[in-house]
Amino acid sequence: MRRELNPSRLKRARLLRGLTTTDLGKLVGVTRQSISQYETGRQNPATDTLVRISNILNVPWGFFHEDDHIDIKLRHVFYRSLSSTRKFDIEVQNERLRVLSELYHVIAKDIRFPSLSIDHEKFYGMNPEEAAKQLRIEWDLGIAPIKNMVTLLERNGFVLSSTKTNGKAIDAFGGGHTFEDEDYYFIILADDKASAVRRQFDVAHELGHALLHDWDIDWNELEVEEHKKLEDEANKFASAFLLPPESFRVDLDYSIKLDYFVELKKKWKVSVAAMIMRAKAIDAISQNQFTYLFRQLSTRGWRKREPLDDLIKMANPALLAKAVEMLIVNDRYTSNSFVRNVSEYGLTLNYKDIEQILNLKEDMLKPSQDDIAEIIDLKSRLK
Repeated sequence: MRRELNPSRLKRARLLRGLTTTDLGKLVGVTRQSISQYETGRQNPATDTLVRISNILNVPWGFFHEDDHIDIKLRHVFYRSLSSTRKFDIEVQNERLRVLSELYHVIAKDIRFPSLSIDHEKFYGMNPEEAAKQLRIEWDLGIAPIKNMVTLLERNGFVLSSTKTNGKAIDAFGGGHTFEDEDYYFIILADDKASAVRRQFDVAHELGHALLHDWDIDWNELEVEEHKKLEDEANKFASAFLLPPESFRVDLDYSIKLDYFVELKKKWKVSVAAMIMRAKAIDAISQNQFTYLFRQLSTRGWRKREPLDDLIKMANPALLAKAVEMLIVNDRYTSNSFVRNVSEYGLTLNYKDIEQILNLKEDMLKPSQDDIAEIIDLKSRLK
């Protein structure tokens, strides 16, 4: 018996591929209006049209006939440069964040992950400088440099992934939700333009949003100046968290030459530009010194690309991949049965999508020849 089409899944699949209704309509051979009507349920696509949509989007047929077994409602999503980011790009990344959260909760049925170790109500609205100092105390970090922000957040209950965002204004984005009375926070990092130090700052920036800002904020109601204020607070938190004044100021006693900041970059894993701005913020350099250093940055062509950007190894999310590998190595699942397990929770996806979102090794979940033969045999029986 043919299951009823879930029209909302058409939109989800389209966004997962980063296509507008116009883009998809041209590929399928129908109008943009027809795609919109399919997605709202005002009109059902003919079977052959749905087959074309499924093939073009490379999403299994079953995805369009499933209900959302895991009810995910992201309470907010924070974006860098929101004012210059297209609404469509935000919708695309929201969908990726939603799929990440759904996959996480499927895996969490078999793996116990660290709980989110932040008290949002305690930090909400706190001064960024004070919040950075307090969190370092609570996480027992002292005042030493943080070598790997990605690992630090994963150890403290944040769920991270990385992807190609294909949007110049999007460096990272994050969002939280409450599921079965517990808070969760998800962050996706851009893979297509990041350096190690930029990623460090991006992760610290998203941590600042998670700590300091309203989890139920409606971004559509924010004025440009309000958004700038939140971004400025997250930047100040990131700077203070990565460069605590007590220890960073000591390093500046030796020299304030631009080449010396390059050496400090090895230690602090923060960009030269961000360190110069932090030095000014804690009054370790004067306004004239600040202006001179930034003029040198421009003269040397370091405003977009700095020394060591290609040499410092970039940290990648690893927790979710390790969890899936553990389940397969310990025979909890085979590669194919893991994909089927995800499907049973209402998320029938191409195995490559699951690999990409969970940052798994390429073809780790690829069906074996026996699995393919089983699928072909099942199709023949259903004809």
